[in-house]
Amino acid sequence: MAPTSRPPVHSTSYSSCYSVTRPAPPASLLRSLLAAYSASDDSLHPGDIARETPGLAVDVGCGSGQLTIELAAVCREVVGLDPSSLQLQVSPL
Repeated sequence: MAPTSRPPVHSTSYSSCYSVTRPAPPASLLRSLLAAYSASDDSLHPGDIARETPGLAVDVGCGSGQLTIELAAVCREVVGLDPSSLQLQVSPL
């Protein structure tokens, strides 16, 4: 198949089906992300809010938000970005 520069066409029914059939992200992924966050201290200053609570998480390519929802449970603020507006519309966020 020849490469194309056009984005894939998504329908509302595809996006709805995707959101209920896509497996949840593995718990190990969230643990790895939080461990990487905890290990970074390049912005740590005395008096900062405790490192146990990540501030902002950005989920790029969030689809219908499976990982975004998991991140929202442990971060103060989460932003989900996806090129498909239909995917964002079916997100429960």
